[in-house]
Amino acid sequence: MQPVTESKQASVVAGLKVVIALRLTRQLITSACCRGLLEAFDAEGDLALRLYTIEKPWIPNSLGGRAGEPFKSCIGPGTYALAPYVRPNGDKVWVLSNPDLDVFELDTDIPPERIGNGRFLILIHAGNRARDVVGCIAPGRNWRTASDGTAIVTSSRDAMRDLHGALDGRRKLEIEIQIAANDT
Repeated sequence: MQPVTESKQASVVAGLKVVIALRLTRQLITSACCRGLLEAFDAEGDLALRLYTIEKPWIPNSLGGRAGEPFKSCIGPGTYALAPYVRPNGDKVWVLSNPDLDVFELDTDIPPERIGNGRFLILIHAGNRARDVVGCIAPGRNWRTASDGTAIVTSSRDAMRDLHGALDGRRKLEIEIQIAANDT
């Protein structure tokens, strides 16, 4: 982990202070994966943690949905609600949602007219390679290239512990996903 000193401004919405808890900037997008920088902000909006991410590549939804091809693609840029979620195996992770971008917490949240276009259970969870995630985001403490040439993140379970330290106990979290300015 690197020391951080930058800060991010908070905004006020309906009288409540809203601070983006996480910002994911996708820095390298290939046909095999997306690699990104994940920044965690404290409750005051100050940068508290920098991690790295691996995701599936962007593949447009063949039916016209805004969230990419289910099970094959990362989700698109935008701002998403971020909520704690416990997986069936007991892992404590986070689930993303933004119905305006066709991303829902659960499959039962998808309106009938969006079935086939909507995505669900988009999580932040441990994983080291794009094949370890199905549209989800895997954080790590660094990037590297495996001996087989695959891009990976390292120390993903440690990175998840770091994220829990930064986010646990906070409410009304959001993640902002963006593409680096040099990527088009």
